[in-house]
Amino acid sequence: MDPNSTPTQIEPDTNQGVTPAPSVLDQPVPQLVEPVSPLPPQETTPQPETDIIPAPENELISQPVSSESESTLPEPAFTPPFTPSFTPPQAEPTGSAEPIESVPSAAPIPAKPQSGTLKTLLTSFALILLGVFIGVLASSFVPAPSPISPPTPTPEVPPSNLQSLTSPIYNFSVQVPDNWTRVETSSNFPYLFQFRASDESTFEVLVRDLPTGQTLEQYLSEQDEISQTAFEGQPSKKIISSQPITINGVEGVEREEEFLAAGLTGRVIYIVSTTNIYSLSFIPGPANNVLESEVYKSKQTIIDGFFLTTPEASAGYTCPPGEWVDCMPGPGPQNPQCVPAFLDWAKANCPGFQGAAL
Repeated sequence: MDPNSTPTQIEPDTNQGVTPAPSVLDQPVPQLVEPVSPLPPQETTPQPETDIIPAPENELISQPVSSESESTLPEPAFTPPFTPSFTPPQAEPTGSAEPIESVPSAAPIPAKPQSGTLKTLLTSFALILLGVFIGVLASSFVPAPSPISPPTPTPEVPPSNLQSLTSPIYNFSVQVPDNWTRVETSSNFPYLFQFRASDESTFEVLVRDLPTGQTLEQYLSEQDEISQTAFEGQPSKKIISSQPITINGVEGVEREEEFLAAGLTGRVIYIVSTTNIYSLSFIPGPANNVLESEVYKSKQTIIDGFFLTTPEASAGYTCPPGEWVDCMPGPGPQNPQCVPAFLDWAKANCPGFQGAAL
C-alpha cells in the first residue's frame, strides 16, 4: 500500500441500519516494547466478501477516533491473567487395541568416582602399605629388650671354719663362722645369744617359754597384738612378709619385719619345740640392708647347723661304730653326727666315744 494515499472513510450502510464498530486497531497502541524491524511483505490471502470493507491496516491505525464512536464503544470484559496449562492428550479407546505392556525401568547406572577421589584413595592405601613395610623391616633389626630381673642376694660362700654354741639349758646348738664375735649379754637376759659379723650386722638367738598347748601361729598372733602398743603406746614393729621354712625337720616361719623403734628392717625365723620357741634374727648393720648383710648371706650355714637337743629330738640318735666321727670339711652335706648336739649325746650315752675327728 502506498503510504501517501488518502485514507478511505467508511460510510454507514443506511439500508441495513448497522453502523460498523470501529476496530480495536483504531485505538492508539502504546509503545511497551522497543520497535522491531518491519517484517518482509507477505502475500495476503483473499478474505471472503462481507458488507464491511476493511481499510488498509496502516490507514486504520492512523485514522482518528471520533468522539461519537468512542462513546458507543462497549467496555471490554475483564479477562483474568492467562495461566498456561498443559493437559496431555488421552488416546481414544478402540475395540481392537491391545493392552500396552509396561516397560521395566532400567537399573540406575552407578556414578563413577571422580578421578580426584580415586587418586586420594590410592595414595592413602599406598602410604599405609609403606608404613607397615617400614615397621616390619625396623622390627627385624631392633633387638628385643631383655626382661629386668629383680636383684638377688649374693650367693652364700660356706665358711671353711665354724664355731659352735650349745645351750644345755635351752636345748639347742648352732654353728656360725668362726670370725664372728660373740657379744656378751647382760645376766638379766640369759636366753639371748648374739654374734656380730665384720660388717656390723648381727645374728642372735632368742629363746622364750612356749605356753602349754599353744601353737606357733597362736604365739605369733599374740605377740603381734602386744607389739601394737609396745613402743610408748605406738606399734613397735610392722610385718612386711611371711613364708614357711623347715630347719632340720622342724617346721617354722620366716618373716620380714620392720623394727619401728630402731628404724631398720630385718629377717626373723621362728621355730618351736615342746617347751620353747626360738627366734633366729638377722639384723643388718648401719651401712647395708638385710639381704646384703654378712649374717644373712650365711643364713644357710646357720640353719644347717641349728639343732634342737630336747629329749624328743635325741630319741632317734644311735651310737657311732667307732671312737671318732669323721668331721673333716669337704664337698657335700655336713655329717649330721658332727653337730654339737649329737656329739654331746654320744659322749654321754656311748661308751668309749672320744668325739669328732677334724
